[in-house]
Amino acid sequence: MFKKDNHGQLSLEYLLIIIIILLIFTFIVLPIGALAVDFAIDTSSIIESKNEVSKIATAIDNVYLNGKGSKRTLILDLPENIVVDFSKSINLVESKLSFSLNLSNGQRKQIEIPLKYSKLQGSIELSKGYNKIIVHWVEEDDIIQIYKVS
Repeated sequence: MFKKDNHGQLSLEYLLIIIIILLIFTFIVLPIGALAVDFAIDTSSIIESKNEVSKIATAIDNVYLNGKGSKRTLILDLPENIVVDFSKSINLVESKLSFSLNLSNGQRKQIEIPLKYSKLQGSIELSKGYNKIIVHWVEEDDIIQIYKVS
């Protein structure tokens, strides 16, 4: 038969094994999972912001291709506040639209989108949530105007 004092030893060993497994899970697996979640959230925010801001680039290109007098109205839904800058490229033939996002690790990610229209300069501030943007090329003007409507 079994000795009565061996049963306690076996239970204690099982408890120690379970505690070691929980410690490994807590100190190794959970931090790696948290990093993966932060990376996924950053990636999602970058993709969502780039998709929304690229609508501005598409509208600018469409207004430019349609000529003076054309106008586009956009509704953008942004995950965070951003400032969109318009500047000329190095080759001075095209302009670019650029903005930067704050990442979860404190760094900033710069994103650039090329434009066919080369006379844009300045910036526009867009807030988190819905923004109504108008891209308009006035008949009497040589510059496409981009502005936010409250």
